[in-house]
Amino acid sequence: MSRYHALVLVPGDADTPLDEACEAAAELLYPFMRSEDDPGGDYEFDWFLQPDDLYDPDDGARLIWRAGDIVERFVELQEEAILTPDGRWYEAEAGQLWDDEEWVEMARHLLRQHRECLALRHLLHI
Repeated sequence: MSRYHALVLVPGDADTPLDEACEAAAELLYPFMRSEDDPGGDYEFDWFLQPDDLYDPDDGARLIWRAGDIVERFVELQEEAILTPDGRWYEAEAGQLWDDEEWVEMARHLLRQHRECLALRHLLHI
């Protein structure tokens, strides 16, 4: 089993309730998930944890940001994929790591394009 860190970008602002943002992110992720309705179908991931599942008050780590606020900090987050509000999946190419210069530049471009969106950190399992 492998872990995969992804940012899911959803429309919203500081007043958007966390459960509403997580629900919107889950809807974007469903097409990439194994389905009980089609267990043999083509899928990317078995299951995922979203920010409200991952939040540990003792850890203090943030799991949701405004996309425009993390453009320059993207490398620190160690994300391997970004899912945009239009349902498009972007990820590091085979052999690239989360800090590969080409991937980081593409990710920063996506974050700038969607700077007004919320970026929710998800942990996906293969």
